[in-house]
Amino acid sequence: MSGEKRSRLHHYVPKALQRQFCSDGEKIWYSSRLTANAFGAPECRNINSTFRVRDLYTVLDDSILSDRVERDFYGALDDYFGKLLPEVNQCFEKGGIPIFQDTQLRKLRSAVFEMLKRTPEGKFNFGEDEALGREAVKECLARAEKIDDLNNSSRYRAILQDDKKLKAWGRDIRVRGTITKMDRVLEKLEEYSVRWIEIDGKCSFVLPGSIVLRVGNGGPNGLINPKMEMWMPIGPKRCMVLLRDVDSRIPLIVFETAKRVRNFNEFAVRQSQSVASHSEKLLKSVTNFCKP
Repeated sequence: MSGEKRSRLHHYVPKALQRQFCSDGEKIWYSSRLTANAFGAPECRNINSTFRVRDLYTVLDDSILSDRVERDFYGALDDYFGKLLPEVNQCFEKGGIPIFQDTQLRKLRSAVFEMLKRTPEGKFNFGEDEALGREAVKECLARAEKIDDLNNSSRYRAILQDDKKLKAWGRDIRVRGTITKMDRVLEKLEEYSVRWIEIDGKCSFVLPGSIVLRVGNGGPNGLINPKMEMWMPIGPKRCMVLLRDVDSRIPLIVFETAKRVRNFNEFAVRQSQSVASHSEKLLKSVTNFCKP
């Protein structure tokens, strides 16, 4: 990395996915949560400036700040969806149905799960990085003091006085934990197949910052629930769904009602800190519903 400029602004919703919702070239209608019950007015923004956080995936390599995870891990994931989404839409436009099996299906399931994990929305407070780092450094200091490691004890005490270094430590732990493979989860995902939701008329899906929504269908939204589904809108009129359907009773394409789409959009907004759409009118409608 010597001599290379480190990437600082990291998208958690890939631009490849955002492009499917753009209203004008690379522009999208975007709104962020201001308070627990209110979103800001929708703005027409370039996707370079939406769904991104400074240093979100920055890690420490030999105590040096690195964008390796953003560049290599999430870069590869974004490239995957950058190729997949146009192919899926093109298949539908030609009257076909995208079908994933074997290796392709495993890769898709894994990619969707990584999208679910990568977003900070709904589960992460950015102030937690520093607290996480402080706890980790205190544990390291205690171990160093126990064996009279004076050099490291001094180093850890110095870090405890530096909020920026504590944040970098905590962020490194968070990011590495997020990208760690979870073999038991991947085994459970083997039970999931792909279905597609299509809608027509005036209703449309929004693009939530939470990206993948887990729908419990009356039960918990964890993998332990056999009815749990994972919904990922891939365009205003289309959504990809991962679900368990051992007997293949659910058709490959489900044509959804406007009421169900509205319910999903409101659920997506409740689960997100930011939301986008191809339509200013739709975005105003779905963000206004949560106001007291």
